[in-house]
Amino acid sequence: MSIWRDYPKLGKYHSVKMLGNLSKIFQEVLPNNDEDWMIKYMAHKDGRNVTQINDIALLMSKNSDLDVKMCFKALYHLIRDTYFGKLAELNIMKFLQGKGHKVVFADGILDTQGIDLIVDDKMYIQVKPDRFFKGNYNQGLLNDRMKLYKQSLHFDNYYVMVYKTRCYDVFDHTAYRVCNLIDKYGFTKNKEFKYEQQ
Repeated sequence: MSIWRDYPKLGKYHSVKMLGNLSKIFQEVLPNNDEDWMIKYMAHKDGRNVTQINDIALLMSKNSDLDVKMCFKALYHLIRDTYFGKLAELNIMKFLQGKGHKVVFADGILDTQGIDLIVDDKMYIQVKPDRFFKGNYNQGLLNDRMKLYKQSLHFDNYYVMVYKTRCYDVFDHTAYRVCNLIDKYGFTKNKEFKYEQQ
């Protein structure tokens, strides 16, 4: 069970307002591993300590039929998994820079619109784990995919790069249009940008 997918109304509890800007904090502290990330996140002025995370879990529990322990665990895992996602972004960034591209992290409004990296000042990339595109029975996941698709419609040069879940250094070297991923991960092929051919 995934709390965030099975209880979509609880999504507000992992917002920037509740947990702080995880991406920004990660870029500031540059942790060595997931344990180091949790320590640095909790100590950061914009992070949340154990007591604060537990307070958020209490709020979640009051607004659902879930117990506090389960809510705390979901929050903890979500914060910890930020490390793996950001590490995948860093590895993809280094790969693209090695191909001669200028790559920066998205921030501000672009970051809130689901853009992780900006390539050559003109291409927008979101980095996602492969599990995001697998399975068709979870309504929350299907809703998240639709949101990603709608976001992609706002930008002409919007692509997604996919890494293997929990293996942040294993990723597909192709940046796909969102509609390509529907085909590749079981979801009509349109346009893709192959970095190995650059």
